[in-house]
Amino acid sequence: MLPRSNSENDSRYEELERRASEASSVLRAAAEEQSAVLIATHFDADGISAGSIILSAVRRLGTPAHLRVVETLSDKAIEEIDAIDFGLVIFTDIGSGYLSLISKGLKNRRIIIADHHQPLGDVAPNMTHFNTHLFGFNGSSDVSGAGTAYLLARSLDRRNRDLSTMALVGCLGDQQDKGPKRTLTGLNAEILKDALELQLVEETQDLIFFGRQTRPVHRAISSTTSPFLPGLSNEEDKCLALLDKANIATKAEDRWRTISDLSIDEKRRLVDAVIQHIISLRLSGDIALELIGAVYTLTKEDPWTPLKDGREFATLLNAW
Repeated sequence: MLPRSNSENDSRYEELERRASEASSVLRAAAEEQSAVLIATHFDADGISAGSIILSAVRRLGTPAHLRVVETLSDKAIEEIDAIDFGLVIFTDIGSGYLSLISKGLKNRRIIIADHHQPLGDVAPNMTHFNTHLFGFNGSSDVSGAGTAYLLARSLDRRNRDLSTMALVGCLGDQQDKGPKRTLTGLNAEILKDALELQLVEETQDLIFFGRQTRPVHRAISSTTSPFLPGLSNEEDKCLALLDKANIATKAEDRWRTISDLSIDEKRRLVDAVIQHIISLRLSGDIALELIGAVYTLTKEDPWTPLKDGREFATLLNAW
């Protein structure tokens, strides 16, 4: 079940749940017929996460599935999709802006669209359109394409709640961590609750440096550009000097230490050192406070790998 709104007059969640159930029924019927399912998804981190969620959900139904990653939808792309032998096509993180194109090119196909982008065009009778915008949820901050795909997968089978981690990776890749201290809001926050309940993710307040799980501390600092740290971003030597001045060891025996290896006291000293550095440049030290916020650690992934941290996982997918 989707979470209920605090307002008795607000039926957004009920309507969203109803549409998710409608879409999952179409998918379930195709699986019962052993119809092959084609999943077409967007090519960025959010889209790849969305496509992987639906691919996993379909495979668990025991029906054949094929995933196709697309940069955009065009007449040629639709023709190529139509040429593949399948009984159902599911568009994830793409499709709502191409309703007319899809209805024209795939008029003899069963179609599900699970998207969070602004819809454009009319929905054809052979389409089930599951779009969170239609129920008043902001597709830029409340839920991503992966989140929309996850809500569909969860409606299909509650056991698919273990796919919530990929929904979080997708929303982080879509830069939807727009709440206070880089937290998640809206439906993204509700999806996070599933992942926390299953102990698949840990949410903590920590330093948000790029590569906090994988890169040596000085490289994590120099690689960070959001926020941009004048005199430190892209300056590894100066970052090493900063760490030395703050008396923070960069190695443990022969292994480079990462941000995740630092103690709480070392992290405080690091922030203080960054603030003092920024102030010495006659800039506001408040920039350094943007380095502290919510981080999302995927508990089932191996430590010191790009998959352990949700934001780094998303960056890895974006580089695909």
